Amino acid sequence: MKKMKENSVSKLLVFLLMIPIVNGLCGCKHTDDEDNIEIISGDIEGEWFENKSDNDSKLYSITNYKSNGSISYCFALANTIRSEYNTKEGSYEYDGFIITEKSTDVYTGNEQSLTYNVRYSDNYTLICYDPQNKEMLERHKIIDTYDMSVGETRTFSSGDSKINPYSFVSLDPQIVSVDKQGFFKALKRGTTFVVVYSPVGETIVRVNVTDPDNVIDDFLSLMDEPIKSVTNIYGGCFVDFSNDLWTERVYNLIDDKVEKVIFTYVNMKVFTILVNLREGTDIEKIKESFDKKYKSEGGNHIFDYKVEKAGKEIMISLNSLENSVSYRPIVKEPQASYDFSEESFLEFDGLIKMTVSQVAKQFDYTLTEENMEDGDFDIYVDDNEIFNKVMIQFDPDEDPEVITTVILVCKSSSIKQENLEGWYKDHYIDTGDPLNPYCSEGEEYYIRFKVSGNTTNVYYSTTKARR
Repeated sequence: MKKMKENSVSKLLVFLLMIPIVNGLCGCKHTDDEDNIEIISGDIEGEWFENKSDNDSKLYSITNYKSNGSISYCFALANTIRSEYNTKEGSYEYDGFIITEKSTDVYTGNEQSLTYNVRYSDNYTLICYDPQNKEMLERHKIIDTYDMSVGETRTFSSGDSKINPYSFVSLDPQIVSVDKQGFFKALKRGTTFVVVYSPVGETIVRVNVTDPDNVIDDFLSLMDEPIKSVTNIYGGCFVDFSNDLWTERVYNLIDDKVEKVIFTYVNMKVFTILVNLREGTDIEKIKESFDKKYKSEGGNHIFDYKVEKAGKEIMISLNSLENSVSYRPIVKEPQASYDFSEESFLEFDGLIKMTVSQVAKQFDYTLTEENMEDGDFDIYVDDNEIFNKVMIQFDPDEDPEVITTVILVCKSSSIKQENLEGWYKDHYIDTGDPLNPYCSEGEEYYIRFKVSGNTTNVYYSTTKARR
């Protein structure tokens, strides 16, 4: 990848040096007064691929300048880009020299207006100067898209006689391999790109690889994994929806079989997975495949199959009415009694008496400007047997160092208020107040319980008014 980028820089310099020589080959030319450079420009219609990768990550983007003046744009990690999946949509104008783009982020709704000064363009290469970021951009035309299945092979061909390839490079050889003769072989589900080197420069072939025999099994491997593992595989084109208990990370238009995948995560780990299949996908074929791999539980579309992953039991359910498949852990019945260690309670019991800075330092949490403006921040913990999240609240207008409320969120929905009350009854004063049943000596702070959804939260508050 580093070699490719070095080649791109060299090529960019060659183009700019050769502009006076080749100016008769393209549609129009003019002189940029600011830089005193003669500019050559032609038609820009079509899909343009830009490789934004570095040594740390693979990052690509596709800009599609359509004939009707509309534009779509996708910016994503490695193997997540598909032609119909856009992060920005809008319109563009091009006068032969300057591209003006007006777009809206499809997730946030934020509007953006950008301009690019075209330095060179032909049917294969588009070189622009980006005045917003003060950098030169090099994009290459996507000349074809290959839709292949795992194991399928094909040989490169082009109807353009000017494209006479002498080399090919796959940007993800795990998804598709290609040799120097242009022989493609699909190896793994995903989308990647092949760079075609020829006398006209670099051009791009997009390759979409599907696995008909493994439509959704890949997702099962992500159960109980860190949510960052999902992002590493499926990239940055997602939207998150959050509530007090969990966050849903939604990926749209995964491939030609899967329309949407929703990863619900709690405490930064995947807890459930919902896969929505495209209309026409044969659920019965998926069922046949599962019959060979997993233990059937009766096929009642509530729990169809039971599997084990890392010692945890997971249920798979198929819903033909909604054309979906879901994975979720088997939630055990609440235990009759709990024997929690003293340390599990004591770990967070004294936080209400600390300052904001002390708590942040203890848990190695970096406070942001947003935290200080909003007056709250959350700390996630893994090694406490009762609680998995600590929510700290303070009043930034009164005193940004004084904690007003500490909320402890229970790790399991099966831990009930009655499981916790015994410990607090032994360590705190019973107030007789059902809203604030316990308080510290001298009534410096109060403790109450609240059930949010199915999860019990423990509130430490410095005043009754802050409940």
